[in-house]
Amino acid sequence: MTTATRERLDESKWEVGTPATYSIGSDCYAAEIVNVQRYKSGKNIGKVSFVEVQISFGQVRKFTRRAHGSFLSVGYNCGSLTVGYAYEYMDPHF
Repeated sequence: MTTATRERLDESKWEVGTPATYSIGSDCYAAEIVNVQRYKSGKNIGKVSFVEVQISFGQVRKFTRRAHGSFLSVGYNCGSLTVGYAYEYMDPHF
């Protein structure tokens, strides 16, 4: 039996179609990258400035890079994005 590895993918390899996981609280939603925008100049040249993902239930969300390097959902300021694997888990306690 094969198990999926849950390793973060280096952002230089992020592209359209790459799997991702949107985590908020104790829930996780499988997602897929549908748009990636990289910095074209300045000290962050080549790094991802924002990414849009389509979550398993069809919603598209935009995540922007924050000063500490993580990606947070625009307008929500909660949850986090992990790119490299898609994982779905709904906490049964709610």
